[in-house]
Amino acid sequence: MHGHEQHAELVAGEQWFYLQYQGVLREQDGSLVELRACPKCGSSLARKTTKAEQERSLRAMAAVLSSSLANLPEDG
Repeated sequence: MHGHEQHAELVAGEQWFYLQYQGVLREQDGSLVELRACPKCGSSLARKTTKAEQERSLRAMAAVLSSSLANLPEDG
């Protein structure tokens, strides 16, 4: 069975950083929530985050994407 307990373990554990990143949302109170996908069911899981954490993550992702794009052949 797969459910809330397994999701809570993913959110609280170190494996969080290996889950598919789905973005960040700002809550009504101004706090930030990072979204990642459950590998079993695809549900969006949420965890509190900070602007500094998101800036680090997004810069690292942007560097990987930029490098990957640079390695694509021009002829298609």
